[in-house]
Amino acid sequence: MNLQADKNAEGEKSYKEVWKYLDSVLHEDDYTSWQSFSCNVTKALFSSGTTVRRHTSSNSFSSPVSPRRLIFQCLKGSSQSQLLQSDMAEKPMCPSTQIPDDEDTVEYIFQRELFVVYFNKIVFFQNIDSQKEDNIRCLNMLGHFGFDCLAHQLVDKSVQQGFFFNILCVGETGIGKSTLIDTLFNTNLKDKKSSHFYASVGLKIQTYELQENNVQLKLTVVKTVGYGDQINKEASYQPIVDYLDAQFESYLQEELKIKRSLGDYRDSRVHVCLYFISPTGHSLKSLDILTMKNIDSKVNIIPVIAKADAISKSDLQTFKCAIMNELISNGIQMYQFPTDNETSTHMNSSMNGLLPFAVVGSTEEVKVGKRTVRGRQYPWGILQVENENHCDFVKLRDMLLCTNMEDLKEQTHTRHYERYRRNRLHMMGFTDMGPNNQPVSFQEIYEAKRQELLEQCQREEEELKHKFMQRLQDKFEHLKKVQQEETTRLEEERRQLEEEILEFYKMKASSGTLQSQGFPDSVSPDYLPYQLWDSVQAFASSLSGSLATHAVLLGIGVGDAKASVSAATATWLVKDSTGMLGRIVFAWWMGSKMDCNAKQWRLFADILNDIAMFLEIMAPILPFCFTITVCISNLAKCLVGVAGGATRAALTMHQARRNNMADVSAKDGSQETLVNLAGLLVSLLMLPMVSDSPSLSLGCFFFLTALHIYANYRAVRALVIETLNEQRLWLVLRHFLQRGEVLGPTSANQMEPLWTGFWSSVSLSLGAPLHHVTSSVSELQQLVEGHQEPYLLRWDQSRNQVQVVLSQMAGPEAILRAATHGLVLGALRGDGPLPEELEELRNQARAGPEKESWVVVRETHQVLDKLFPKFLKGLQDAGWSTEKHQLEVDEWRATWLLCPEKKVL
Repeated sequence: MNLQADKNAEGEKSYKEVWKYLDSVLHEDDYTSWQSFSCNVTKALFSSGTTVRRHTSSNSFSSPVSPRRLIFQCLKGSSQSQLLQSDMAEKPMCPSTQIPDDEDTVEYIFQRELFVVYFNKIVFFQNIDSQKEDNIRCLNMLGHFGFDCLAHQLVDKSVQQGFFFNILCVGETGIGKSTLIDTLFNTNLKDKKSSHFYASVGLKIQTYELQENNVQLKLTVVKTVGYGDQINKEASYQPIVDYLDAQFESYLQEELKIKRSLGDYRDSRVHVCLYFISPTGHSLKSLDILTMKNIDSKVNIIPVIAKADAISKSDLQTFKCAIMNELISNGIQMYQFPTDNETSTHMNSSMNGLLPFAVVGSTEEVKVGKRTVRGRQYPWGILQVENENHCDFVKLRDMLLCTNMEDLKEQTHTRHYERYRRNRLHMMGFTDMGPNNQPVSFQEIYEAKRQELLEQCQREEEELKHKFMQRLQDKFEHLKKVQQEETTRLEEERRQLEEEILEFYKMKASSGTLQSQGFPDSVSPDYLPYQLWDSVQAFASSLSGSLATHAVLLGIGVGDAKASVSAATATWLVKDSTGMLGRIVFAWWMGSKMDCNAKQWRLFADILNDIAMFLEIMAPILPFCFTITVCISNLAKCLVGVAGGATRAALTMHQARRNNMADVSAKDGSQETLVNLAGLLVSLLMLPMVSDSPSLSLGCFFFLTALHIYANYRAVRALVIETLNEQRLWLVLRHFLQRGEVLGPTSANQMEPLWTGFWSSVSLSLGAPLHHVTSSVSELQQLVEGHQEPYLLRWDQSRNQVQVVLSQMAGPEAILRAATHGLVLGALRGDGPLPEELEELRNQARAGPEKESWVVVRETHQVLDKLFPKFLKGLQDAGWSTEKHQLEVDEWRATWLLCPEKKVL
């Protein structure tokens, strides 16, 4: 090997190129066995400022020769080599023929210094050019000092830290980006396939750590996702540009820090972009040209034709030429493999002529004869990925990884990053030269920028002051105008309001006979809609009653000369007495239950009233059972009177909000009287028209009955009662157990059943006698143990019946808890979702015998200790009244005491 400075070369070359060349030579042989020699060679090469050329007899790069033998052979064959030994000081220059055959003596000639390595000793001399400089002293290095191993220390440090390499793959979805990367590094990087349905282009970033021999490579692969899949591809390149700029900006910010740590910084700048071109065989797509034009100044672009096996060889060459012509015509700068390094000039020059590379990727192994190779199996044959006659994959791998990886990183730093850095610093106001082409220091730039910023701030402050004063003046004028307009409008509104007040007082004076004092604040919010629908039903009921009364009078014989007065009187007396007896019995039997279900009994009373009137209309048609029919009808009307009067009192109590029950009840009666008067007037007009036609009379009756039932339903449904009865409590409790929320009064009243509201899912008896619950002290002991609530509870699982004995100390809240406890036990028999604690009890209740119901009751006490306070607070927050209730409670009360020995007394 002949190492000689090229005196005809122009410009200085970086020491990195020399180091890269030395590394390419030394990696072919055992490095550790040649440690001292390589240190000396490296030191000599670092001292060189020029490119070192490699010369061999065959000028071939393929024959592996050890560095020691190669350097010695080339030095021996050089005609310009000079030898200088410590024992030949009197004859420092000698021809190449005097170089001894001993490989331990090697000589290097460089442009600035001459180093002679002789038995691991360095003798320093000036070369011919440096002898012209008189101010440089020539010293002989006598002995070994150790700094010849500096390069070896640098190598060890680089190997320990590892190397970074970042690749950007740009190409359409499914073009083979992941497969090619896997093929390049002969490994499976386990990348998932991307979809074609992305709304915009994205980037997928993956980092891997690879190791080859003792060299560790931290590889980052950035791939486009959804590239080329959108209808509008105009901005498809923007995410790529943003990513490249973001990495440059991150590195720049690290450089500008006061306390930098570039040694530990993870460099994420993209070193090379593999742009995958679709194998169309014709030309580049407009998207390809647009993207490459926008990124060629930010990254080294190497175009590759993906899936090149889809094009014939003849068409492939034509396609390559067409691509290069388009790139040149559009001014797109591709990465050119460097030709200034004489160790790789010939190879890189030839590779530049092969761009773009036609590649095929595959991770599959196929059989070719007796060998297993990576390739693709086709019906017509096998395509071998590493066969250069089939594709350019090997060339791409050699150029990318083996030969030019360091140059790609250097180009990224010295070219693309420097361009970005220079532009960003110019944007920030930094420059190297002043207006007169004089160097400018950082302090001068800082002072100038500071002064410029202060002046700008002062100008903007003055502008802001001026704008503020102008806007303040405009706002003042606007407010004056608005004030005048508002004053005029307020005067007009005041006049109108006075007129409305006068009109209101007139209306109030005229309507005071029908509405309660202080309306609407003195009544509940549901008062008005209820009264409107109640008036409609009263009007329809009045008309229906007129038709029924007319029919009864005809049946008795009014207007018939043959009818007996005594018979009519007897029939009337029997009818009235039957109703009176029924009123007494019904009030005794059901009177205490009507407060609990006022809405249901109200609706029941109106429907029963319609049935009674229907019987009265049908009585004349059935003269043989006239008396029985009118008696049943009058009995039903008496029941209606009891139910209607009782429920009217309960509803009046609900609607009166200022202890004004008498006023609300009186005005309700006035409204009903007025409606009945209107009904009588209409009846006087209607009866003459329908009295002669029974069918027309029945038709009018059915129409009025339907209107009456509908209006009653709407009136009852409009009521929103804030007190809890058993039905409303069950609805609220079930919703709380299932969803953890408490229903408000409006929602619960809307969900409350009106037609089936007399029956609940569980038979709950509040205020039961003690002897109905237990018959022995031992059973009473089981009931009392485990809780201190003022009630005892017994659950009959077979009939789903809960009997509750109340203590004399039980107040409204205790009764509410007892009812809640009973309904919770009933919920255990259902199938709806329950909290986790109750689910366990449900399974236990279903699996265990009835005698275990005491255990279930005791455990539900513990569950209610946690749930009931939250449930009670939820009721109060939702607007329910917990100080009173409408639960059906018997008057039985019991007293029990628990002595210190926990025995019942």
